[in-house]
Amino acid sequence: MKIRSRVSYKLILTYAVFGVLAYLIVVFAGTALFRHAVRQNAASELYATAVRIATEQSRVYTSAHSFDVSELEILPHVADYRALLISTGGVIVFDSEGSLNGRNLPDFDPADSASYSRTGLFYGAFRENMLSVIAPVAAGYAVRGYVTLHQPLSFIEKRVDSVLTYAYILFAVLVVTALAFFLVVQQLALRPLRDILEGVQAISEGNYDYRISLKRRDEFGYLADALNVMAGDLKAAEDYQKRFIANVSHDFRSPLTSIRGYLQAMLDGVIPPEEQGRYMQVIIGETERLTKLTQEVLSLSSMDRGEMTLTQSDFDIVALVKKIVRTFEGACLPRGIRFELEFSSPALPVHADYERIQQVLYNLIDNAVKFSENDSVIRIRQTERGDLVYTSVRDYGAGIPAADLKKIFTRFYKSDSSRGRDRSGTGLGLSIVKEILNAHHTTIDVTSTVGSGSEFTFPLPMPGRGEAEE
Repeated sequence: MKIRSRVSYKLILTYAVFGVLAYLIVVFAGTALFRHAVRQNAASELYATAVRIATEQSRVYTSAHSFDVSELEILPHVADYRALLISTGGVIVFDSEGSLNGRNLPDFDPADSASYSRTGLFYGAFRENMLSVIAPVAAGYAVRGYVTLHQPLSFIEKRVDSVLTYAYILFAVLVVTALAFFLVVQQLALRPLRDILEGVQAISEGNYDYRISLKRRDEFGYLADALNVMAGDLKAAEDYQKRFIANVSHDFRSPLTSIRGYLQAMLDGVIPPEEQGRYMQVIIGETERLTKLTQEVLSLSSMDRGEMTLTQSDFDIVALVKKIVRTFEGACLPRGIRFELEFSSPALPVHADYERIQQVLYNLIDNAVKFSENDSVIRIRQTERGDLVYTSVRDYGAGIPAADLKKIFTRFYKSDSSRGRDRSGTGLGLSIVKEILNAHHTTIDVTSTVGSGSEFTFPLPMPGRGEAEE
């Protein structure tokens, strides 16, 4: 994938820049610092030796009033430096190699250096640059001469170059090792990233069945698991959307087909004028069904968008139940369905949204009427338990199979036993009931037995006594 390549190139470029910078630092700054440190160390060692020799010469000079060069004569055989014994007048009294004995250094001035060591030709005494140190020989409270030790800078540079050669080799090994380690880490990092990117691309293209197979217990693993969960949620949402559109299309198509058929029959003269009034009532009923379906779909859509607002107040739920029951008397009388109302008190105040609870009760009672047998009873009971008022609506109809109880609040769901009876239902009533009660932070319970009917129960809080239990 292109993204993976770009990441790989960026990592390689970062490593290359880091390697070049490290190389430049080692070659220039590191080498200069190392050379300086080696020179300082060599100067310190030479100066310590010069001081020791000067101290011995001071002791000898104090007793014999002359220098003793016997120790200096053996230096060429045991040391890698050259020793000079210089008088205060600048005359070389002794040279450990013998070539400079008796030579005068007219510019010799041991006080012209700010440090105990110096580099150069040492007042023209040598033909190559030397690292030189000077230590005075004092006797009788006066300086009698100077011991100077000299080491060729070329010798020091060889030592430095030898050490730096090994350092460069070690640095190269470290670079190669770091590169190998970097490539391994890069692959370990990019491989799961590649798998994740492939999964994201597949999901973004609508393949919600794709799963990222990444068994890791790190951030990549957690990200893969989260993307898999997201893909599952998107798949469920897509399936729901398809079912929703299919169900809405079906429920809209049926009444529209009926309306079109009856109107076309009237226009064609198939239905005589004297019977058209009866069929117009059917058409009105179908339009009412479409209106109800539209309102319920809009209600659920607003709830899904979080636009449902509650205007809560205190009201008497007993009076509300009685009001709603009266609206169903016209539909229940022809079928011999009667209501039995049981209230623990003539008035039971609750704190909730009046319009929304009215919609809940209407949908529950409407369902009870639809699924009740002729000449049966619908029992509505309200009881006070602690700080809550429980309302239950029970019918004695066909009941709901146990396998369907967990699905009845699903949108557009209709159990097989209800499809033949409930031709006018939309399958949205109980979904709306569930959403409204969820917004009130309360629940609804259902118990049902096939052949004995169903009972729906929900609680609401009394005014000033807390909220409904979840």
